[in-house]
Amino acid sequence: NGPAGDYDGARALVVDELGNVYVTGYSIAAGGSSDFLTLKYNSSGREQWVARYNGTGYGWDEASALSLDGSGNLFVVGVSTGWSWSKMTIIKYVETPTPVASHEPEEQPEDFSVEQNYPNPFNPTTTIAFALPKASMATLKIYDLLGNEVATLVAEKLAAGKHQRVWEAKGLASGVYLYRIEAGDPSAGSGRGFVQTRKLVLLR
Repeated sequence: NGPAGDYDGARALVVDELGNVYVTGYSIAAGGSSDFLTLKYNSSGREQWVARYNGTGYGWDEASALSLDGSGNLFVVGVSTGWSWSKMTIIKYVETPTPVASHEPEEQPEDFSVEQNYPNPFNPTTTIAFALPKASMATLKIYDLLGNEVATLVAEKLAAGKHQRVWEAKGLASGVYLYRIEAGDPSAGSGRGFVQTRKLVLLR
C-alpha cells in the first residue's frame, strides 16, 4: 500500500539510463477517493521518493502513463474526476519530490568491487558502478583495445561506499573498449590496493 492508502494499483513503469525505476498508478485512501501515486526506486530496488496527487474534484484520480524526457523530467498522465466531470491531467516533476525516510542503514561495502557496466552493449551512454570499503584514491579510465586512453571518469579521493559514473562515448567508433579501476594503493600488495579491468561494447 502507498502512503495513506488502503489499496493501490500500478498502471505504468519506465526505467531510466541509470536503472532507476519509476512506477505510477492509483492509491485509494481510507475515505474512498483515489489519488495519483508515483514512486521511484533505484537500481537496487530501494524506494527513493513517492509523490501523491489529489485532483481538484476530490474524486477518482488515476494515472495511466508516464515518460522521461532527455533532461530527466518526469511526466505523469491520467484522468481526474469530480461529481459531474472528468479531465485529462498531466503532471511534470522537475525536482525530486518529498523523500521517503529510509529506516534501513546504508550497507557499507566490505570489499573493493566493480560491476559490469549497464547497459552493455550501449549507445551512446552507459553506467559503471563500483564500491569502496574505505575512503580511497581512485581512478576509473576507459581504453581502446590498443591500450590508448580515451576517457577519464574518476581521478580523485572518494568516500567509502557505492559510486557510479556515466560514460558518454561521443565521437567513438563501435567496438570493444576496456574500463579499468584502481583504488587504494595498488603498489602496496594484496589486500591494500585494488585493480580490475572489464570489457564494454559500444554498438552504434
